[in-house]
Amino acid sequence: MPDAPGPRPRSFPGLPGLIRPALPRRALWRSIAGTCLLGAGLMAVSAGTGVLAARAIGMEAPPEGTLPPLAQIFILAGYLFTWPLLWLTLRLFHRRPVTSLLGRGPLWPDYLRGLGLAAGFALAGALMVLASAGPPEPVPGAPLALIALAVPLLFVQTAAEEMVFRGYLLQQMAAHFRSPLAWAVLPSVLFGVLHFNPFGGLMEGALVVFWAAGLGLVLALITARTGRLSAAMGIHFVNNVVALLLVGERDAMLGLAHWAWPQVPVGPASFVLVPVGLWLFGLACWKALPVPPPDAGPPQAASAGEAEPRPGG
Repeated sequence: MPDAPGPRPRSFPGLPGLIRPALPRRALWRSIAGTCLLGAGLMAVSAGTGVLAARAIGMEAPPEGTLPPLAQIFILAGYLFTWPLLWLTLRLFHRRPVTSLLGRGPLWPDYLRGLGLAAGFALAGALMVLASAGPPEPVPGAPLALIALAVPLLFVQTAAEEMVFRGYLLQQMAAHFRSPLAWAVLPSVLFGVLHFNPFGGLMEGALVVFWAAGLGLVLALITARTGRLSAAMGIHFVNNVVALLLVGERDAMLGLAHWAWPQVPVGPASFVLVPVGLWLFGLACWKALPVPPPDAGPPQAASAGEAEPRPGG
């Protein structure tokens, strides 16, 4: 039996307000059905945009390495369909608007704070790589027109992923379970696994999964602390702009940049440095981002048996 929502730790003062929209129709079957619909829809969109991209540029199969620039634009454009899928899922199973995923308060102040924090750490990380591995090397990259087109598409893509993982999944899991293992760790692990590149090396792919899952966990905890999704959106946007448009990784599946960092062998030390860096970044966000005033907690909703409002319950 899922835990009834109750007072959350003081470390997450924004969580009660964040999950309040999910409580009126929080029956477990609704969360499961909504997640299945959303997952199936996103997989169908991903497959469809992949096929369209392959046909548009004449690929018979995905290359082992970076996808052609136009194919990447098609893939990013596919995230536009996430918004109607979220609308349909929330409408069918929860009777609430898509904006309820964003949390309380204005969007842009925390978004800009997230941008600044992520940009500062990206610069610090770049200086460390410069000192240890040397300057980035030129790669073919994409035409500047496609890079310019990719900027708004990356805004859409990162916002859509945040609304799915740190919005819908976090809210629905937290409406059932008090433990962060359920509402923060599990969605973050799924987020990391979905970043695995099957065409790269095993250790390299594992490190990307490790990094993405760790970043997802940081973003989930930030979202629960602030009660808003906006800071996570800003951080995610900077991360993807830097990796895809400014300086990328050689042989990464996605990347439009004209520069790539020198290849560095992945070893055990990499799996130590990643969590240390993420911990430092998370600590900076923890201290810098504002939190809402103490919340008495959401009103008790119907239990898993769910005596809901009628009609349409």
